[in-house]
Amino acid sequence: MLRVGVIGVGAMGTQHFLRIMNKINGATVTAVSDINEARAKEVIAPFEGVRYIADPYALINDPEVDAIVIVSIDSTHEEYCLEAIKLGKYIFCEKPLSASAEGAWKVVDAEMAGGKRLIQMGFNRRFDPAYEELKNIVVSGKLGEPLVAHCAHRNANYAPQYDDVIAVTGTAIHEIDTMS
Repeated sequence: MLRVGVIGVGAMGTQHFLRIMNKINGATVTAVSDINEARAKEVIAPFEGVRYIADPYALINDPEVDAIVIVSIDSTHEEYCLEAIKLGKYIFCEKPLSASAEGAWKVVDAEMAGGKRLIQMGFNRRFDPAYEELKNIVVSGKLGEPLVAHCAHRNANYAPQYDDVIAVTGTAIHEIDTMS
């Protein structure tokens, strides 16, 4: 059984947590860390044996955690990835890998230095069957050559820290990824 630690159980993190607990065979969440302790304890309450660990580094270093899911605020991804890489733990990291290009290279270099692929990035649309079908239709030329692309997001609201950087690294990155 793969024992997973989840760092961050906001909206996305809770979905990852529930998916691991209810839909994925051969894996279970053994520990959760979040800056909002009350929220984290609410999420894990229905699941016996899942521990809350306040310090994300303690969760990463916990011997009862084999793999890490990082869904914390974007600015923490790089440091948590680097810590998990040092321990040779598998990582699923929501985008972005880092808040800077230099930081992302630092993570990639650390992973490569270990000689083992450890990181999977959370680019859900890349693997969405509807996106794959649309890309195949566009690439086939069956409908002619694309002239314009209109990309829109319809989030009900945005977190207070949503700024221009997050607009690119958290939102527009999906279009950059799918349009290439």
